[in-house]
Amino acid sequence: MSEDPQRPWVRQLIVIWLAQLLSIASFCFGLPFVAYYIQEMGITQEEELLFWTSLFHGLAPIAFCISAPFWGIMADRYGRKMMLVRSYLGAVLVLWGMGWAPNVIWLMVFRIAQGLITGTMTASQTLIAVSTPQQRHGLALGALSAAVSGGVALGMTLGGYTAEYLGYSEAFYVGGSLSLLSALLVGLLAKEHKVSQNKQRSTLSKGEAMKLAWPLLVVIAFCALAVHFDNAFFPLLVQQLHGGIEGAATILGNMGALGAIAGIIAGTVWGVASDRFGPITIGLACAILSALISLPLFYSEEIGLGLLYPVIFCVAFFKAGLDPVFQVWLSKNTLADHRGVIFGFASTARSLGWASGPFIGSSLAAASSFTDAYIGRMAAFLLLIPVVLWAGSRVRKQQPPETETPHE
Repeated sequence: MSEDPQRPWVRQLIVIWLAQLLSIASFCFGLPFVAYYIQEMGITQEEELLFWTSLFHGLAPIAFCISAPFWGIMADRYGRKMMLVRSYLGAVLVLWGMGWAPNVIWLMVFRIAQGLITGTMTASQTLIAVSTPQQRHGLALGALSAAVSGGVALGMTLGGYTAEYLGYSEAFYVGGSLSLLSALLVGLLAKEHKVSQNKQRSTLSKGEAMKLAWPLLVVIAFCALAVHFDNAFFPLLVQQLHGGIEGAATILGNMGALGAIAGIIAGTVWGVASDRFGPITIGLACAILSALISLPLFYSEEIGLGLLYPVIFCVAFFKAGLDPVFQVWLSKNTLADHRGVIFGFASTARSLGWASGPFIGSSLAAASSFTDAYIGRMAAFLLLIPVVLWAGSRVRKQQPPETETPHE
């Protein structure tokens, strides 16, 4: 990062970047391997396993749809820092609870709790958005996305080995402890302050601001659907290609880490590129390339596990440009006074896609095969193209004169 670290917003970004890296790592110690954890609980028949795995992936975002707008309002009213610390402490309780879960029902209960009381990414994005100069939103939110990818790399690598050699419960316990470190970092070092974005104040009500933002929320929902499409069945595909569950967690962890390294590079690259070329241009390019690079996954039974590694890297690089770019687009078209509530509704939109993507993907996998389901994933990425073009047209028509700076 080339900015002067003595600037308050840069110091703030560094603290939240590190806290979010640890927080995402905490979730990735256990959550990516839940399909294997459920099998350890005694559920091994494929259709039943797909049901519980897809239900697990859907429950948290559905619960988050309900809670995210509430937490967004609380952030605007009581402070973004408080909400971020609250979400980290919630993650500690949830992850330790998942490690304790004696059966799949309790695992689902804590998954619902995850959606209701965590939401670390939304809280950190909101705090960054109000404390970073407008012209640096692409850099800041892109860097935060890179922290997420770094957390995935750290968590999936160490979590895979922890799950394989110590156990899945232990992986959740270790992960929860990392979120406790995140809460301490932000609680002790982050500051609640706002950077003046411009001299005008909003004359829009929250309802009017929501009306202006809703086309971008539709984009975020479709983006999440495409990005999370294979969450439920990809671990099972890895297990199938590997030939058994023993050792599968390590392979999945290494693949996830490789994809996360691509995301570390992509997060900052696409964030800065969106500042220069505009979110619409970058978003469309990433959607098209994500669809094309997904095609080899359709042939994964023929190419084998070894050749999947470069494919995973490339897919991760391009899809990592989607959500951060659309977050930048939303931030640049939302007045600072309304960012808490709008980012809360953005989380609801993302959660709808996050819930429906794995459900649709696992349904296709159950009806055909794990590999055939990737045709659906390609279609989901391509569907983003008309959605983004439609949203861009609506934003240009609805842009009010008092917004901070006109953007795409």
